[in-house]
Amino acid sequence: YTDGDFSPPAIYGDTVYVKEAYHDTWKCYLCAIYKDNGTVKWKKYIGYARTAVAPPSIAEDGTIYAVARGTLAAFYPNGTLKWKKYLDYSSFSAPAIDDNGNIYVATQGNDESSWSGSYIYAFDPNGTLLWKHHCYGTYGSLIIDKNGIIYGAGSHGLYAFNPNGTLRWVYKLSGKLWFTPAIGEDGTIYATGGSLYAIEPRDAADLRITAFYCGLTVGCVKIKVKNVGKYPAYNVTCTARIDMINLLVDGRD
Repeated sequence: YTDGDFSPPAIYGDTVYVKEAYHDTWKCYLCAIYKDNGTVKWKKYIGYARTAVAPPSIAEDGTIYAVARGTLAAFYPNGTLKWKKYLDYSSFSAPAIDDNGNIYVATQGNDESSWSGSYIYAFDPNGTLLWKHHCYGTYGSLIIDKNGIIYGAGSHGLYAFNPNGTLRWVYKLSGKLWFTPAIGEDGTIYATGGSLYAIEPRDAADLRITAFYCGLTVGCVKIKVKNVGKYPAYNVTCTARIDMINLLVDGRD
């Protein structure tokens, strides 16, 4: 391939998926290529775009999601179009997928001073719009943590949304954050613009089991849980599952 502008690749099974856009025709395609020999499996039109930029994203069931400016498309692994949705503004972010299969994309408006056109869209796996919320000049792609919180970076800082679409917080910074943020194993969020930022999430409660006691009488089990995070934990409900084995005592189970 030498003609088009290409996105970073995404790999699923024996296939490499990559977006290809053409400057002269302003058309963007999703290409499926066998990773062992480079043979093209199929090539499908996504939408109107001059640059590929963001890579496609792949769900656990193999569905491939890709954006082309104002279009979000979903394809089955065989290249059949599952659905296509048109966004109100241009998107240059890779779709983010949560544990329930919901898809999140961000758009970037033309007026950075007013953030006009900057939104987060949430779709279910069938393409139904779950919610749409104004955000803050998104660049790069969105990321999702283990609790389903959606993070994005833009012209005015880092922001977080709850899975239901409500704004969780905004961390305002002096410079633009040009790239996709990353999440560390401990929940720390890293973002870069003119500088590298490491930001602890505002909801950094961290519950850990600190002690376990199993007594000699039936039902005497005690578990001690402690919040070792730096922020309080509110309205906490804990569920414990204890796996036991049958012990042979006096010929009985």
